Amino acid sequence: MQRRRARPRRPDRAALLAIILSLGTASACAGDDAAGLTLSGTTTGSPWTTTDQGSASESDTASEPACGDGQLDEGEECDDGPQNGDAAACTATCARARCGDGLLGPGEGCDDGPLNDDAALCTSACQAAICGDGLVLGAGGDLEECDNGRSNGVGQVCNAECELNSCGDGDLGPGEACDDGNTLAGDGCSAACLSESCGNGVIDDGELCDDGQDGDDDDDCTDLCTFPACGDGLVQPSLGEQCDDQNAQNADACSNLCHHTPAGLALSGLTPTPLFGNQGGGTLYEDTCPQGEALIGVAGWLHTFAGWHGRIQALCGSPGLVPGDLFTVAVGGGAALPMRGEIGDLMWTRTCPGGQVVIGFEGRAQGLLDQLVVRCAPLLISEGPGGFAVITGAETSLPPIGGANGDLIPLTKCPAGAIAKAARIRAGDFIDAFGLACAELSLTY
Repeated sequence: MQRRRARPRRPDRAALLAIILSLGTASACAGDDAAGLTLSGTTTGSPWTTTDQGSASESDTASEPACGDGQLDEGEECDDGPQNGDAAACTATCARARCGDGLLGPGEGCDDGPLNDDAALCTSACQAAICGDGLVLGAGGDLEECDNGRSNGVGQVCNAECELNSCGDGDLGPGEACDDGNTLAGDGCSAACLSESCGNGVIDDGELCDDGQDGDDDDDCTDLCTFPACGDGLVQPSLGEQCDDQNAQNADACSNLCHHTPAGLALSGLTPTPLFGNQGGGTLYEDTCPQGEALIGVAGWLHTFAGWHGRIQALCGSPGLVPGDLFTVAVGGGAALPMRGEIGDLMWTRTCPGGQVVIGFEGRAQGLLDQLVVRCAPLLISEGPGGFAVITGAETSLPPIGGANGDLIPLTKCPAGAIAKAARIRAGDFIDAFGLACAELSLTY
């Protein structure tokens, strides 16, 4: 019967350890001839063999950590191995590239390290300073005067060359009314780039004044940059102007003194003067001239034997303006009012000189009207600061008619600004008393 071959016994762990330790000791004693122990993977023969190695191989020695090995070691921010570099995202010192490190990294236009600054050639964002980046290059504006980024340009505070817009640069900037590329005055655009025209607030050549055309032509300076004056075509009430047609025609609607010119005369109201003579005798007649007419004289019959007046009637005329620059008043013909009284043998007439009207009377009277003196005056058109007015001129007394008996009748005149329009007569067979009624004289326009 064949016997089973015995299976080799596996050394125990303790025996193996003792062998390894004894070999290590022997290697140390042998100096350079160290004995090496190699664990064989073969299953034939003895499972443990020894091999003379001389020394340990490099593959059995651990590598030291180093920047550039591609491994992120302690103290490293990054390590891209052979991709590391001063121009890479991970520098040669295994630090992450950043603006301000003095290295021109990815996305950087420049990097001057601690010299980076928004006013320097390399900004704090590591970009090369350029006009239009919104950053002013240079301290105190010695390289760029301004930089408003996208707002730079023509007509802006900061132009496309990062220079401040200034008067005289030819670019019409904010606050400038004009810019002709120079700072000379008298060429239409002043040295301050203000339009050299009326309304700029500056008295330019050919201007008398300039208040900025404030819309008030009645102040010290008109919006035409002239002193206010009649004839400038502007109405200035403060100067007493009522109109201004800017022409030299005095008799048109606006005079040369800038007043509305009158179109005619008007008489209104009646103010009686006192009656002189026998105020209780006869019948009172108040004979009034027609509309638009005034007294220009009287006529009648004198009782020559006694010297008193036997009959009287009022004579009327029509005063009116004569067209023309002199604004004179002419008096045309008018009505003859009724004859009052009954007895007389000497006919007489007293009329004012041409262009004049009755403004008063004087004479003598007692029981009857003895003597009558008619007072006349021309009508004049005057023009003053307030406009036109009609006034009476130098007075004229007509020759007396009648006797010298009776009491003196003092000079009796219409009120100022009035002329006679009616005769007040008390009469029976003779003229007992006489007086006037006056109307206020005015101009129409």
